[in-house]
Amino acid sequence: MDTVDLALSCYRTPLAYQDRLSLAAPLPEDMDRLLWLANGSPEILDAAVRQSGAKPQELRDAARFCIQQWCLARGADPHRILGIEPGASPERIKEHYRLLMRLFHPDRAAGRESWTDHYASRINEAWTALSRTDRTMPESWSHPPQVLAQDALRPRMERLVERLGPRSSRHLPGHRSPSRRRRLPRLVLGGLMLAALLALGGFYLEQVLVSRGGFEPTGIADSDPPAGEAPVQSVSAAPITDPGALGPFLAAPDWRALEQREQQAQRQAAQAREAREQWEKNRRQQIEAEEALLESMRAERAELEEQVKSEQARMKQVRAERLVAEQQRLARLQAEQTQVEQAQIERKLTERRRLEALQVEQAKAERLAEELRIERQRLEKLKAEQARNEQTKVVQTQAGRHHLEEQLKIERARAEQARMERAQLDAVANRASAASVVAAAAPEERELTAGELEGLMNRYTRAYQQGDLNGVMALFAAGARGRIEKDYATLFAEHDVRGLWLRDLRWIYRGPSASGSGRYELRLQQRDNGQRHRVEGNIRFTVQKRDGRVLIETIEFDWPKN
Repeated sequence: MDTVDLALSCYRTPLAYQDRLSLAAPLPEDMDRLLWLANGSPEILDAAVRQSGAKPQELRDAARFCIQQWCLARGADPHRILGIEPGASPERIKEHYRLLMRLFHPDRAAGRESWTDHYASRINEAWTALSRTDRTMPESWSHPPQVLAQDALRPRMERLVERLGPRSSRHLPGHRSPSRRRRLPRLVLGGLMLAALLALGGFYLEQVLVSRGGFEPTGIADSDPPAGEAPVQSVSAAPITDPGALGPFLAAPDWRALEQREQQAQRQAAQAREAREQWEKNRRQQIEAEEALLESMRAERAELEEQVKSEQARMKQVRAERLVAEQQRLARLQAEQTQVEQAQIERKLTERRRLEALQVEQAKAERLAEELRIERQRLEKLKAEQARNEQTKVVQTQAGRHHLEEQLKIERARAEQARMERAQLDAVANRASAASVVAAAAPEERELTAGELEGLMNRYTRAYQQGDLNGVMALFAAGARGRIEKDYATLFAEHDVRGLWLRDLRWIYRGPSASGSGRYELRLQQRDNGQRHRVEGNIRFTVQKRDGRVLIETIEFDWPKN
C-alpha cells in the first residue's frame, strides 16, 4: 500500500490499523514524502490530492497523526524518532531533524498546541544522541540549543570537578568517571611528585633552621673525629636571602582568594544542581505530558469504540426495522393475494349461479313453449268445433238457436281467454328466447381483452397529465366516483402534473372483469411556490366491462403521508 493511502487509512480508522501503528511495526519506506506532506509542501500536497482525492487539510492532518504514532511513540529509539534507519547519511538525519522541528517546535505551534513541547524535546534528545555517537559528524552541522548549552557548560563542569574532588563528580550531570587504567598513572605520578616535594621541603627547612638557631645536624656535632684527622669546626650557614623555588611554600597563603574560589565552586555546584533539578523537572513534565497524551488517546479510543458500538447497534436496529417492514409488506401482499383469490372464487360461483339460473329460465321457456303448442292445438280444435257449430246452425231449429247462441257466447269467452293465455305464452317465450340469446352471446360480448385495458390506461394517463378532472372521472364507474373525485379535484387545483408513468402492469382476467398491479411514477409542481415533487409506489386497478364500456371499479395506490 502507498504511504499516503496508508496514512489516510490509519487516520480515518485507527482501530482497524492498530498493528501498523504499534511500536513493533517497521517504519514505511517513504518517510521523506510523509514529512514533506505534513509540512505542507505544495508539490507533494498536489500530487497526494490527485492520487487520493482527499482534501489538503485532511492529508496534512493524516501525515502529522501518523508521524506522531510511528516516530514519537513511547519507547522509540533515536533513529525511529527522527524517522530514519540505522546507518543513514548525515544529510538525511539533518533534513529529518529540520522537518520535525518545523512541525513540532513550540514557537511554530504557539497559540495552537502547547502539548507539542515534549515532542520537540524528544527530537532534540534524539539529535543529541545521534550526534554524540557519530564521530565523523561535520563541523558545519547546526546544533540544537540544548546541545550548545551543554557544550558550553562542559568546561566549567570539568573545572568544578577538579576543585571539588573526584567524589563530587558523581553528582554532576553529564560527568563520566575515568576508567581505572587512565586513573592509575595519574595517581603514581602524583605520589612521586608529592614525595619529591616533601623531601625538598624538608631539606630547605633544615637549612633554614641551621642558619637561624645554630642547629647542627644530628649525629655529626656530638661525635668524636676519627683518629688522625682534625676536628671539623661547625660552620654557621649564611642566611637565605633569596627563597627561590621555596617562595610559594614560605609565603603566607591568600585565604581571601581561596575563599572566593570556594564560593565560586559552591555557586557552580549550586548551578549544576539547579540545572540537574531543571532537567529532572523537564523530564517529569515530559513524562506527564506523554501520560496525558496517552490518556487522551485512550479516551479517544474508548470514544471511538463507543461510536462503533452505537453505530453497530443502530445498524442492527435499522436491519431489524427493515426486516419487520419487509415481513409486513409480504404479509400484506399475501393477504391481498388471498383476497384476490377469494374474489375470483366468488366471481366464479356467481357466474356459475347465473349460468344455472339462465339454464333454469331456458328450461322454463321451453316448457312454456310446449304448453303454448298444446294450447294452440286446443284452440285449433276449438276453431274446428266452432266451424262445425256454425255449419250446424243452419240446420238447427229456431228453438235450439237460443241455446246455440248461449253456447257460442261461452265458446267465444273461452276463445278470448285462450287468446290471452296464448299472448302471455308468446311473451314468456319471447323473453326466454331473448335470455337464451343473451346468455349465448354474453361470453363473447363481456370478455375483456388486452387492447381494451391498454386503451383504458392510455386514456387515464392522458387525462391525468392534462389535469382533466371530468375526463378522469368519466373512466370510473358510478359507484367509485364519490370516493376519489374530491381527492383528484384537490390535487389538480394545487399542482401542475408534469408527467404520469405506469410500469410493469400485470393483469389477471376473469371474464368481463380484470385486476392489475404495477408501479407508478408521478411528477408534480406546486402552483403557489413552483416546488417540484416526485412520487412513486405501487398501484392496483380493478376493471369491469358493462354494456360494452370498460370502466375502473376501484383504484389503490401508495401515497406519502406528508
